[in-house]
Amino acid sequence: MLFAALSGSSPATVAAVGSIAIAGMVRSGYPQAFAAGIVTNAGTLGILIPPSVVMVVYAAATETSVGTLFMAGVVPGILLGVVLMVAIYIIAVKKNLPALQASTLFAWLSLRLVATLPAIVFRCALCVTLEHADKGTWTAIAQIKGNCFN
Repeated sequence: MLFAALSGSSPATVAAVGSIAIAGMVRSGYPQAFAAGIVTNAGTLGILIPPSVVMVVYAAATETSVGTLFMAGVVPGILLGVVLMVAIYIIAVKKNLPALQASTLFAWLSLRLVATLPAIVFRCALCVTLEHADKGTWTAIAQIKGNCFN
């Protein structure tokens, strides 16, 4: 879901992450169809969570505010991502699929720290993008022309 949001393109997400994630999940004991389903479903969120290439193209074609479209996609994108995670968890528990072994508190905290840092950077970039797009400092036309500031 995070890579889909960063790339802004569903096919790019599935192509870039798919082969690595599916192979790792199959090695861990997940069925190949289940692993492929997870990756393809998570990849579809790329067009909904900003910054989305589809939203920028739509805004340019219809002369709609990019910032408005980005803000309209944040809550539904995160909500769909959470629902997808819960559904995957329920199916994995029902089918008794393998889970990671419980680890020490230090290992758990260090893993969370490593996983959280890119998320914090992404959130900051998203906030800056939404703020400038909403103010009109960055517009779709200015980005296409290469002049990011009016």
